[in-house]
Amino acid sequence: MSTAPDHAEQMRRNAAEQAAALDQDPGGADRDALLAARMREKITSGLAGERTTHPDAAWFGQCPLGLFIHWGIPSVRGDLDLSWAMIANLGRDAKVTPREYWALADRFRAENYDPSSWLRPARAAGFDYAVLTAKHHDGYALWPTDTTDLGVRTHLGGRDLVGEYVAACRASGLRVGLYFSGPDWWLDRAYRNFNYRSPGGIGNSSLPPIPGRVAYDLDHRPWDPPAAPPALLEENRARCRRQLVELLTRYGKIDILWFDGGCGSDISIEEIRALQPGIVVNNRGNCRWHASPEDRVFPGDFYTVEFGEAPARPPGWWEQLRIWNEPCWGYTRANENHYAPADDIAAQIRRTRAWDGAYLLNVGPRPDGTLPDPYHRGLEQLARLPLR
Repeated sequence: MSTAPDHAEQMRRNAAEQAAALDQDPGGADRDALLAARMREKITSGLAGERTTHPDAAWFGQCPLGLFIHWGIPSVRGDLDLSWAMIANLGRDAKVTPREYWALADRFRAENYDPSSWLRPARAAGFDYAVLTAKHHDGYALWPTDTTDLGVRTHLGGRDLVGEYVAACRASGLRVGLYFSGPDWWLDRAYRNFNYRSPGGIGNSSLPPIPGRVAYDLDHRPWDPPAAPPALLEENRARCRRQLVELLTRYGKIDILWFDGGCGSDISIEEIRALQPGIVVNNRGNCRWHASPEDRVFPGDFYTVEFGEAPARPPGWWEQLRIWNEPCWGYTRANENHYAPADDIAAQIRRTRAWDGAYLLNVGPRPDGTLPDPYHRGLEQLARLPLR
C-alpha cells in the first residue's frame, strides 16, 4: 500500500519541481538553495486575527474550487509561456526576444472568445470561483485602460475582455477573481535586463545571481542597461495604482484579487478594502498595512502553494495551485491534449480540502479564446468524481 511522502521528502520534491520548472539545476546546488529557503519559510499569511473577517469573504474558508486562466498574447505562437518566454536562460518553454514577444500583440485576435464556454461547464463540475490574468508581467492589459499603450485599447479595438469575463462569471454562478502583476516589463523595457540571474536582472530571491552572466537588451544582445530615471519609476507606480483602481471600480463586486510580484504601487490594503470591502487578497501583493504595528506589509488573506504539494497543513487559509496541462501556465499547442487525468486532479482536490485548503486549477486558452476538448471532457469526468 502506497503512503504519502513525509514532510521532509515532500519539501525535497517541491524544491526539485521548482528548480526543474525554472530550468535551474534541479539535481544540484540550485535545488538545495530552494529547499533551504523553503525550510526557513514561516507562514504568516491567512492567519486568524490578521486575515479579513468581512462576511462576504467567508466563502474562501470553505475549501472552494477555482479555475485559474492564464491568457494573453503569447498564445498566438502556441509554444510560449506568459511573459517568462522573453527572459533568457529561464524555464523549459521556447524563447523569443522581448521585441519579438511584444510584436505578437498585433496578431492576438480573440475572435472566438466566449468566456461562458469556459465557465458554465466549470460551474457544473463544482467549481466556485475563477481568476483571470487581467495583466501579466508583460504589461498587456485585457481591459481598455488608457494607462498604457499595450493592451486591448490599442490592439483589439478597445474590446473589454475583462468585462466579458466578469459578466460570464456572474451568469455562470462563479465568484469573480482578477490576477494583477505589479511588475510591468513593458513600461520600463528601455532600462530592463532580460537575462535571468545576471547581476541586476530578473532573478529569484532564493537563488544568487550568476557571476559573469551579462545583461540582455530587447533583442537579447549584451548591454549595460542604464538606471531608470526616478521620475519614470514614480510615473509607472502611479500607472499601476490607476490600473488597480480601474479593475476594482469598473466591474462591480470583485471577490478575489490575486497579486503576483507585488502590487506595483503604494496602494494599501485599507484602500483596496475601501473599494471592495468583501474582497479576498492573496499573499503576493506586498501592500502596506497602515493599521498594523509599524505600518508593515499586509501578509495576505491566504497562503499560496505553487510548486508541488503542501508538505504539511498550513495554519490558516491557503490555496493549492496546479497546472492542468503542464508544464506552462499559458497555452502550448503541443500540450493542449495532455491534460492530467481527472482521477489525479480529484485526488489532489480531496487532499487539499482535507486540510481546509482552496484549490486553483490552471488552464491556458488558445489565442482565439477557446479551450480544447480535453478541458471539457475533464470537467465532465470531474463532475462524476468525489471531490470531498
